[in-house]
Amino acid sequence: MIRLLSWFFLLTCAGVAHAQDLIVKMNGDSINCKIRGMDQMGLHYRYLYGTQVENAYILRREVKEFRKGAFAEPYTGHLDRRLLRGYPYLRMSARMGPTWISGAIDSSLPDWQKDYLNEVRSGKHFAFDAHYMISQKWGLGLHGSWFRTFHTLDDVLLVFEDGTDTIGVMSDDVRISMIGPSACFELPLNSMSWHVYATLSLGMMKFRNDAKFIWPFVITGDSFGVQLGMNGEYRLADGIGFGIGLNRVLGAVERALIQGPPGSNISTVIGEGFSISRWDVSASVSYAF
Repeated sequence: MIRLLSWFFLLTCAGVAHAQDLIVKMNGDSINCKIRGMDQMGLHYRYLYGTQVENAYILRREVKEFRKGAFAEPYTGHLDRRLLRGYPYLRMSARMGPTWISGAIDSSLPDWQKDYLNEVRSGKHFAFDAHYMISQKWGLGLHGSWFRTFHTLDDVLLVFEDGTDTIGVMSDDVRISMIGPSACFELPLNSMSWHVYATLSLGMMKFRNDAKFIWPFVITGDSFGVQLGMNGEYRLADGIGFGIGLNRVLGAVERALIQGPPGSNISTVIGEGFSISRWDVSASVSYAF
């Protein structure tokens, strides 16, 4: 029995000494230990004191950073119990908010048309990101976003060359989508709760405008798109985060197809391109699995 207890003691001590994690305190002191888990207030860990294995607890406000494994990168972010399992892990986020399409408006247009185009350039967007965080700093995954704006103007007068006229409605129902691969970089912060992510996404953008100028017609086009984003979030201990962000989406339709009303057989190609670049301001929610 004594021999078995001795072996158990040696194996336990060897496990604590071998599988070294590191906790760095705010005052600069460091603790070589084995991190066992966490709760809302701090970390549970075990350490070797002489020949004894001791259980201990440290408040998160006393922790500057910690390291899971002898060769791991130091982690300075929130003490998320999912992140204590180490890397890789999956992070998913969804965001939505107002959007403004950038680009200049022709100054020669009448004021009423300028006002209408300014309204059409503003809308709303929804986006999602799924990143497989392969380290504390880097993640690879998928990005998707959808933008829509709808505006209408009543009592539009159209005068023909023969002097006749007609009154109708002018409207634009614009939809822009983008999906493609994405990379995520987490900026280093000396914070237990706040995280800042920079993202770069590439993909194909699809443009469609179900428009109407007295008579309905459809404008469609494609563009290669680039999305650059900066998002900050506050993460709770259970892996849920809430944040805000600013994203820049770049794209331009070089050739667009215009199709007339159904059954009209009217179709033409616009050779002159137009920009579909925009600014997105987002409120987001995320979850770390």
